[in-house]
This record gives sequence, C-alpha cells and structure tokens, in this order.
Amino acid sequence: MNVANVRVTLVDDGGRTDVAVAAGTPVRALLEARTGAAVPDDVRVSTTTGAPAPLNSLIGQDLGSGTVLLVGGRVTGRHAADRLAIRSASRPVRPALDAAAVVLVACLLLALGWYSALTVGEARLPLPARAGAAGLAAALLAARAILANNRLTPVQEASTILPLPLLGAATGALLVPADALEPVATTTLLSAWGAGAASLALWLRLRSACAATGALAWTTVAALATAILVLDVPRTSVVVISLALGALFITLVPAVSLSSVPDQQLLDLSEQRAGSRGVRVPTVEPPARVTGARISRTLDQAESMSVATGAVIAVVVVACSPAAVAVALGSGPSAWGARVELILVTALLLLHPRTARSHTERVLPRLAVGAAAIVSILSSGSQPGTATFTLLIGIAAGAGLVSVVIMFTRLGGRPSAWWGRFGDILGSLAGFLALPSAVVAAGIIDFMRQL
Repeated sequence: MNVANVRVTLVDDGGRTDVAVAAGTPVRALLEARTGAAVPDDVRVSTTTGAPAPLNSLIGQDLGSGTVLLVGGRVTGRHAADRLAIRSASRPVRPALDAAAVVLVACLLLALGWYSALTVGEARLPLPARAGAAGLAAALLAARAILANNRLTPVQEASTILPLPLLGAATGALLVPADALEPVATTTLLSAWGAGAASLALWLRLRSACAATGALAWTTVAALATAILVLDVPRTSVVVISLALGALFITLVPAVSLSSVPDQQLLDLSEQRAGSRGVRVPTVEPPARVTGARISRTLDQAESMSVATGAVIAVVVVACSPAAVAVALGSGPSAWGARVELILVTALLLLHPRTARSHTERVLPRLAVGAAAIVSILSSGSQPGTATFTLLIGIAAGAGLVSVVIMFTRLGGRPSAWWGRFGDILGSLAGFLALPSAVVAAGIIDFMRQL
C-alpha cells in the first residue's frame, strides 16, 4: 500500500530545509530523524502565522502540505521581526513626510526672517510678530528633538535629523535687531550660528552618529561664514576649496564610519610587524568580547554615519558648484584650475561610490552630480545656443554618459576586473589632483606670486 508523501519546510538555526515525509508522521519523529537525537519536550515549534505546532501533531492531518515549521525560539523571534519590518515598510512613509513638512516650515520661517531683516520702515515685521515666529521655530525644534524616534532607517534618520538645524537658523534670522548696522552680515551670522547651536543641541540630546555628523557639518558652515564676514576671506576661494574638500571626504567615509570601534578591537598589522622584530613586544590590551548585539550596533552606526556623510557631501557639492562654474567660465589660470577641478570632482563622485555597501551610498553622489549640473546651468544665466550653455550641457551629458557606462559594466554576470581596476586608478588620480586644482582655481597661486 502506497503512503502519500507530504512536503514541509523546516527553518532552524541551521537554515531552511525542504523535506518530504509520509503522511501521518508526528512532528517529534520528523525532528528526531533530522537531528539524530531525542527532542526535548520544551522545544518551541510554530508556523509562520505564529500558531504553535505541538510535537504530537501529525503531518498531513493536523499540518497540511507546504507548511513551514519554525523550530526554536530564536528562529520564531527572527521571523516575527521580519514580519513586523514588512508591515512597517508597507505603511505610508510618515517619517519622510514629517521631515518634508518640517523643512518646508523652516524654509518659510527663514525666508520670513530674511525679509524682515532686509526691509526698513513700515514694511518690517513688528517685534511681537518676529518674536512669536522665533518662538514657534524654537518650540518646533524642541518638540522634534524630544520626540525623535530611534528606530528609523539610516535614510529616514538622515532626512529627519540633518535639516532640523534650519529651525535654529530661522530663529536666529527672526531675532535680528531692527537697528543693526549691517543687516546682511548680522542676519548671516545669526542664522549660521543658530543652526550650529541647534545641531549641537540635537547631538547632546540624541547622541547618535547622524546627529554628530550634522553637528560637525553645521558648525563648520558657521565657522566658514564667520571667517568670510569677519576676517574678510574671499568667498569664492572658500567655496571652491570647500567643493574639492567635500568631494575628497567621500574617500574617507569607510574609515570615518568605523570611528566608534574601540582601538583594542582592531588589529594594527604595522605595529605587529614592527614589534615582532624587537626583543620587547608592546603589551596589547585584550579585545572586548564580541557579541551579536555589539556587531549589530557597530554595523548600524557605520551605515547611519555613511548615509549622513553622503547626504552632507551631496549638499556641499550642489551648493558650491555654481560658484566653481562661474570661475570656470572666466579666463586665466584660475578658470583653467576650476575647469580641471570640476572634471576631477565629477569623476571622483561618479567612480568612488560604485563599491559602496548600500544602495543609498552609491546613488547619493551621482544624484549630487546631476543636481549640481542642473543648478549650475540655471544659475549661470546662459541662454540656449551660446557657447557657455553648450559647454555646461556637454559637461552634464558627459557625466551622464559615464554613469551609463558604469551601469552597463555592472549588468549581467560578474563585474569586469579590468574596468574595476581602471576605475580605481582614475578615481585615485582624481582624488590626488582635486585639491591642487582647487588651490589654483581659488587664486592662491596668483596671490602668492604677487607677494
């Protein structure tokens, strides 16, 4: 007499296994046949819906064909977490909508502050209205900082945390006194340091890698604005050099992402080689115990910092490109230096992220190149048909062509080793020459020659 076979799937710590057993086989017998040992009575077996499957339940009768059995509490918990993640991903993108709403309100309040600071007479907003708007911005900033969610993805965290200091900038712009001698400089300084103070407050409140990245970026912007206005540093030179430094910082993202790992957890091979030749070997602290929780925390922090740093670099590139393009459209050594810098920065941003771990880290720099090209074309004031407009369109088309070539070289089977090596060499060369070309574009060489 033939006995029908029933197909079931077992999921345990060893992985996922599809088996075929005779109908009427108890779950206990199936597990004992798989492990070769007696199965304890307290083993947890459940289905994908969370319903428990007793050890004496019969396959084919109590459990139908195609049933997936989760064996062990750890597997059951992991499956429940996966189901929760899927349900969360299927919901509307509320963090992104919240971040967009906050950015919109911050930009409106910031524009209102600048309008009030630059107007005189009756057109200027009265003090109670400006104080109320500043209080609204500060209250919204405090509420967002207190109610910040720690269970966001790196992209959601970056889009939520990094723009929040704009509310601090709006607060500073709204508090500019009416009798300021230089309203533009005063508004710029108060806006910059308002954003810097807000970013530092967020970092003290959240203590996250993304908040630390935002604090460093906003305080750097405030320091540069102070240097330009107070020390009378040429604005174009600062912007051109900032473009090169921002693009070069993308090469340091892997090292910066693991900056939170303690030194005793890393193996310094150069120190080991140097110590092995001597009589006295330096005392090495024993590494801390490696656990799954620590590994997960390190990976989460590294990914969060990588995405946040990539977002900051993208904003820097888009903001600084129009000034570099304006220099490149001129004449003389500075113009040639700016042209070379734009080409090298574009190559670096297109080539270096191709081996990044996450999809966001690969896409952000290339989106920055496209956005920078569009902003530069629109801000240059060139009309279609002119040589300048044709040059800008050619640069944008060349960047798009390089992106398409990179995409097609990675389609299909394994990536080409030859193209990969060529990209590494070209990216290293672009990173090596980007800063010297920025120095030439900033006019520092001509200034030193005049001295």
